[in-house]
Amino acid sequence: MALSNWPEESNQSITNNFIMKKIRIFTIAALMMGFVSCQKEENNDQRNGETPAPTKQEILASKTWLLTGMTISPAMQGVSDIFPMVDACQKDNTWKFTNGSSKTLLIDEGSNMCRDSKQQTTTTWNLNDAGDKLTIDKYDYSMKDLSAGGFKLEEEWVEDGKHYTITSVYSPR
Repeated sequence: MALSNWPEESNQSITNNFIMKKIRIFTIAALMMGFVSCQKEENNDQRNGETPAPTKQEILASKTWLLTGMTISPAMQGVSDIFPMVDACQKDNTWKFTNGSSKTLLIDEGSNMCRDSKQQTTTTWNLNDAGDKLTIDKYDYSMKDLSAGGFKLEEEWVEDGKHYTITSVYSPR
């Protein structure tokens, strides 16, 4: 380096070093922020050691369910509560959903079996991602109010051209 260019080259060198330090600091800060934000998300997911809330499929598969109510809307011949009309042999039937790769539904007739029925029947089921449509075998039902305390299934029914909604209420056994 020639003495005549010394202050210019020195200033340029200082400026380049200053810029490089800024870039390094910015890069390190960006990496640290990314690391901290990832850790924050993990902490939120873990909810300070608490287990995450169960999915709707997990809720459905976590209990054995029993039909505890049934209504029809609009009322048919002045009657909306049709649960008393359900055969006694069907009122003790239980449903047990199995979650996993093969979603099966085990329907158990209970101790009061209906005539010409098997003690247990197995079929398939699926709950859509939104948790509002349950398919059992090939039949679709609207899923309502699914929680650990129970759920409701709604199905549409047409009689003499009139549309009805039948709501079945299931509670944990």
